[in-house]
Amino acid sequence: MREINIEQVRDTVKKDKYIIKTHAKQRMGEREVEDKDILLVIFEGEIIEQYPKAKPFPKCLITGFIEKNKPMYVSCAFDGEYVHIITVHWFDSEIIHLDILYYRYNLIYIKCKKILDFTL
Repeated sequence: MREINIEQVRDTVKKDKYIIKTHAKQRMGEREVEDKDILLVIFEGEIIEQYPKAKPFPKCLITGFIEKNKPMYVSCAFDGEYVHIITVHWFDSEIIHLDILYYRYNLIYIKCKKILDFTL
């Protein structure tokens, strides 16, 4: 399988070729997430995890900031024609600890530190 290219995802979404799956719509309602928030993460964020062997299509996790102190994650799959938005969630320090982020995603940790003014 292949990894997802963020520019391909962005180009596809720009063409309005994306589907927000039922699960994502449910989570959006529960978490007070709007379509514009998802689009902002896709266009301004970065892929932090790739799942090229996922079925039926390769998946990735994109993270970005909605506001200064509001990091969000968007999980999506890409079939080569459409981007499938699978779910969305806000950063939760109870679930995702900064030391784990630092270990796995050094770049994201540094961005969080700068934007959220965390100290090491």
